[in-house]
Amino acid sequence: MLANGFRIGTSPDTASYYRAGARLFEGEIDFIRTPVMPAVCHTARLLLGEWNPYGISVFLFAIFLVSAIYFYKTTTYITDKPQVRLISTALYACNPAVISWCIEDIGTESLALSGVVFLCFLTCKSIYTKPTPTLSFLTCGLMFLLIMLRPFFICFVPVVLLSFALSWRGRRASVATKWTTFVCLATTCALTLLYCSAIQQRYGLFTLSQVSSVNRIIMAAPEERDRVQQMWGATEGYVEYLENIDRKIGQDKIGYLKGRCRDFLLFCPAYYPNAGFGITGTIMNRIINVPLWFTHAFILFFTLRLWTRRKHKQETALSFLLWAFCCATIFTAFWGAYAEFPRLMMPMYPCLCLMAAVAFHSHAQAHSSKAAPQNP
Repeated sequence: MLANGFRIGTSPDTASYYRAGARLFEGEIDFIRTPVMPAVCHTARLLLGEWNPYGISVFLFAIFLVSAIYFYKTTTYITDKPQVRLISTALYACNPAVISWCIEDIGTESLALSGVVFLCFLTCKSIYTKPTPTLSFLTCGLMFLLIMLRPFFICFVPVVLLSFALSWRGRRASVATKWTTFVCLATTCALTLLYCSAIQQRYGLFTLSQVSSVNRIIMAAPEERDRVQQMWGATEGYVEYLENIDRKIGQDKIGYLKGRCRDFLLFCPAYYPNAGFGITGTIMNRIINVPLWFTHAFILFFTLRLWTRRKHKQETALSFLLWAFCCATIFTAFWGAYAEFPRLMMPMYPCLCLMAAVAFHSHAQAHSSKAAPQNP
């Protein structure tokens, strides 16, 4: 806040959440924005009497502080070494690229980061403790909220299902836990499908949000970007236009994939973005943060070391799930975005910090075992 001069920033995206919130409270579904962030923005307006970004910022920052506490709690399952807990927590909680999204360019990024921390906590708890109905209910409920925050999170669903399977395999789940899990999963799927059906009835496409459709058009025809973005609130001719774009992609799939790979690789030297944050914050971000190529190298290193730690079953299971969250994030950003890959990959940052905690812990364990005196 000091580095930013106590200035709260907004953007055209912020305005779209305001508009979507107003429509949501009028009983309409927005063309672009899923309901969680619009509901937050409009609730702040109802409580404060006006569009007040400071009120939204205070809420986002409060959630972030709670997520920092739960991040530390997650590390207590991973390691008993306080130094490792503090270092890995600081990597998350003291990074300007994370903090700035609470107070600059208000959007879904801050809640997405905090939500991933809560999801990692529940995932870690499911691996290291006995499965319970409450844990299943909280995990499914949080997953639904994340999907309604950013449809991108639907790529996390297979990993969450895998976490249930690994948890039940490692520790026998009760019948009540299994039934609760199945009911919660079925309810989550039903609510998601109902929302998609409502979008289809109103706009003609069965989808959670038409952001992905807009992105697909822009990727196939960059010259159409301005015109397509003006069509966001329109329905006439939109579906036919999207079908024409899909046919264009189908005619040159190899060229389309080459363009995707080229654009993605060009962004590899980029840093995780902060949300503006002024000159001081930008300098801090460059000092503390790491470029994306280092992130990809770390994920590759982590993949290789998974095999060496396979005897530690709980650590291996958690490591694989964190790795899967990261891979799902990268794939979705690669496949679904036309630009701003670093921003779209921000939600995996808490997973990377927890992966670092796992790596620090295993290194400290190996070092202490070597230093221990051998019995004659």
